[in-house]
Amino acid sequence: MQRREFIKLSAGVALGMLLPPPLWGKEPDAIVARGDPEKAVHVAVEALGGMGSVVRPGDTVLVKPNISFARPPEWAATTHPLVIREMVRMCLEAGARRVLVADHTLHNPKRCVSRTGLKEALDGIEGVSILTANVERFYREVPVPRGKALRRVKLLKALLDVDKVIHVPVAKSHSATGVSLGIKGMLGLVWDRGFFHREVDLHQALADLATVVRADLTIVDASRALLTKGPGGPGEVAHLKAVVASRDVLAADAVAVGLAPWWGKATKSQDIEHLVAAHRMGIGNLFPEVREVGT
Repeated sequence: MQRREFIKLSAGVALGMLLPPPLWGKEPDAIVARGDPEKAVHVAVEALGGMGSVVRPGDTVLVKPNISFARPPEWAATTHPLVIREMVRMCLEAGARRVLVADHTLHNPKRCVSRTGLKEALDGIEGVSILTANVERFYREVPVPRGKALRRVKLLKALLDVDKVIHVPVAKSHSATGVSLGIKGMLGLVWDRGFFHREVDLHQALADLATVVRADLTIVDASRALLTKGPGGPGEVAHLKAVVASRDVLAADAVAVGLAPWWGKATKSQDIEHLVAAHRMGIGNLFPEVREVGT
């Protein structure tokens, strides 16, 4: 089965109001779990209904971490390798036929896979492969029907062909967008990221991208967070020992923003321009209800 639902052709209704919705009578939009990376991931996913509620037997799954930089895990510029390993393990345990771990790296692909700890973390696990998609032939141009700043975009072909997508971004600061979490991390599925930074309103273009790239599950890795000098670091690192899990990428981002002071100051979800733009387009919940669970 091909994942054509990623390309949303319906117009939808944008949300213009930035008022928090009522919280009574609701299930939480996001889960925060604290502890060691692997245990926190497991507990968070279980609190959302377990991996079996996302991945079905025989599915092909794309796990999209942030491994863009050839940085060691302690720099917090990339997704913790143990978080990625646990996601892969849970997908396979749920019956996934194949798991593809993919990102479009900024640094040398081999160095990224090695220095981030990903290669070592996945060694010996059958049914998983790594794709560092640094060649244009891996991408296919698709329309962005609801886009305001973005009309067409070249997306990773594998994204369009798999059954499920699980996004595992790291929580870090970013010089252009304030923070880089789930929505910003989707640029790792795009061929020409420079276009977003040079040619269009970056914040609106990220929201536009989120209308066609929809993950089935988002796990924001906040086991440690790069608070300053992101996206590549080195900068100030906070050891938050947390992950945020949600089926709604905007909810996950909104919660993750509130976990730490970014660039030396407290930040709310409505302070981040691309999150506000995504909310106005109906991408998800900017004011989510959260449940915190222990490990």
